[in-house]
Amino acid sequence: MLVKNYLVGTWSGEPDDRQTYCDPTTGQPVATYCSDKFDLEAAFTYARTVGRQSLEQTTFHDRASILKALAKVLGEGKDQLYQSSSQTGATKADSVVDIDGGIGTLFVFASRGTNELPNAKAIV
Repeated sequence: MLVKNYLVGTWSGEPDDRQTYCDPTTGQPVATYCSDKFDLEAAFTYARTVGRQSLEQTTFHDRASILKALAKVLGEGKDQLYQSSSQTGATKADSVVDIDGGIGTLFVFASRGTNELPNAKAIV
């Protein structure tokens, strides 16, 4: 599997410097990824311009709905996440905290965004 990065509005192309991650318990290759350095200044500029502009068009309830949808998708793929987590050497207990805890946190933020914030783009 080739792991690509989404940065500055595009997916990473063919990396010049690929690295392979191997399962620490078996030594088998799991994924290939680009180890090139990223232009973080360009990423910050993109976030402050394009990303900010898109975010400003949504209400707090819209954002909460996005978080809830993301949590649902991650929950549906939880088995894959557990499998991938085990290939990093993480224990089952580590994975529960990271995976279920992270998904649960997204659901909490989504709920709080809907229940505690106005359906508006800003709080005055």
